[in-house]
Amino acid sequence: MKTLKNRVGFCIVFFALTQLSAQEKTKSIVLKKDFEIQKHTIMERFEPGYVVSATERAEMKNKRIKNAEYTLGVLDTIEISNRKRKQLLHDLKYNPLSVRLNKFIVDTKFEDSDMADQEEN
Repeated sequence: MKTLKNRVGFCIVFFALTQLSAQEKTKSIVLKKDFEIQKHTIMERFEPGYVVSATERAEMKNKRIKNAEYTLGVLDTIEISNRKRKQLLHDLKYNPLSVRLNKFIVDTKFEDSDMADQEEN
């Protein structure tokens, strides 16, 4: 009888702890700020006219990081469902050229420009 009560008590405690650990905060995306750009690429050896210089590639990468930070800031401030937010964060990290993410960015930029037009009037 005692062992049955102990087992039931253990099960209740175990399930309560698993439920508490399941309610963790969502992980935030960490954008890589430090990166390396190859000075010479293999393509540059064969077709130098097709390859962008190392400084231009670094500028393009910085621009992509700033764009991702802007999108991340918009995702944090806009009120959308958690499911959609997680999908968009996943797209931002693993597939930044996805249709869903691009549609979201276009819609929010369009709404931002509408708000600016209304404030001017």
